[in-house]
Amino acid sequence: MISTPFGLYQIGLYRQKPSHFCEARYYATAIAPKDHRRVLNTLRYIHANPKAAGIRKGFYDPYSNYGHYGRLACDGISEWHPSFLQLASSLKGCSRRYERFCQKYRHHAKGGAKCHWGSRMLKRLVGSSRSKGKRVSPGQQQLPFVFDVRLNQIPEEWHQVAVRFRQANGIRDGDRERRFWQLR
Repeated sequence: MISTPFGLYQIGLYRQKPSHFCEARYYATAIAPKDHRRVLNTLRYIHANPKAAGIRKGFYDPYSNYGHYGRLACDGISEWHPSFLQLASSLKGCSRRYERFCQKYRHHAKGGAKCHWGSRMLKRLVGSSRSKGKRVSPGQQQLPFVFDVRLNQIPEEWHQVAVRFRQANGIRDGDRERRFWQLR
């Protein structure tokens, strides 16, 4: 059994089976050091991923460093990219221009789905015979180490860095995207 991501990727290519490893979302090539436009587009794409996936309504995400670029909040881990620093003469100006640049982002949908008429027909036939009320869920046995606090502890300094990162990059009351979505 091949359990590495590259092995799964190779099997998917061999079987011509679409998966998240083989689709356009994970396409990657090297970026030239002087290609500032591509660096900014890639950075914006990374920051927009939670929004495009429907996980967040705005760009601010506690697990992304958009707050580092959008609010100039120091999260203790991230550094500003030189392409970001070339947007304006001041950090505040760079932040404003990058925020406007990100607001212009439009997610491009993936190509149309292939026709799988047999699978759709089978789902209709099987789905109509079983209702949600008749389904039996076997349940899952709880693993003993899930509740053992001693095994789940991380070093205190790691915890402090994680807390600082989430505070710097998470959603705040004054964020533009949040106010926009509350108006609707």
